[in-house]
Amino acid sequence: MENGGLMEDFKQRYIAARRAVIAQDLSRLNPMQRQAAMTTEGPLLLLAGAGSGKTTVLIQRVYNLLTYGRGSDSEEVPAWATEEDLQFLESFPARPTEEDVRRARRLCALDAPKPWEIIAITFTNKAADEMRQRLIQHFGGRRAIQGMRIGTFHSLCLDLLSRDGQEITIADENEAAVLATEILKEGKLQLSPRKFLQEVSQVKSGVIETPPHPEAYERYCTRLREYGVRDFDDLLLDALQLDTSFPHLLVDEFQDSNEMQYRLVQKWCSSGKSVFLI
Repeated sequence: MENGGLMEDFKQRYIAARRAVIAQDLSRLNPMQRQAAMTTEGPLLLLAGAGSGKTTVLIQRVYNLLTYGRGSDSEEVPAWATEEDLQFLESFPARPTEEDVRRARRLCALDAPKPWEIIAITFTNKAADEMRQRLIQHFGGRRAIQGMRIGTFHSLCLDLLSRDGQEITIADENEAAVLATEILKEGKLQLSPRKFLQEVSQVKSGVIETPPHPEAYERYCTRLREYGVRDFDDLLLDALQLDTSFPHLLVDEFQDSNEMQYRLVQKWCSSGKSVFLI
């Protein structure tokens, strides 16, 4: 009983010391930001206004995952941890040496994922590029995040379908407009191609259930299949059919997602370890 009590005391002290060391590494964040970056298991929705540092939290969360894995919020302690290790963590200096940092990371890391097990989704290619550059800058080079996928819903879906062995040919905006014009002329509809394509996208993305012009909609979809091409919304629809999930999923500007994108997030995090939405 006494030995069991000592073991429990060691465990609780180790967990507390580990969290304190990781929190010190993330001290550039304010308390609420740090809490979000250190909560690495399960789902987390971060609600904050523009300019409040949400993307900074996402960057720090990726850093925390790659460096410490589940260490910041796990109740587990490695079986090999010693009293000397605990004393080192409990007395960790405010200005550690490089050797101190290396040892602390070894003692605090728990099941740290590989870069390719982390997926970060943004809503524009520009935002994806900016996030990638900020991560590279934070880690001091590309090597630490090599293999991590950062991109839009459409680019990630294209990547998944390509990895599935599917040949992908995308109808660009001009090609889609030409096809829409053809369909509208055949149906003698007084509707602009742009408006019609907006309606098609709304149906495919789940914004509306019923096409305002059903016959034209079906013709458009049939013609795409006949030509062996897909539009951008088809990428999401087809990717939804794949049996895909990710251990760690992070979604920027989640409030802007539509029904189809929401369904993709649900599927992609269905068997994962964590999902972070901002």
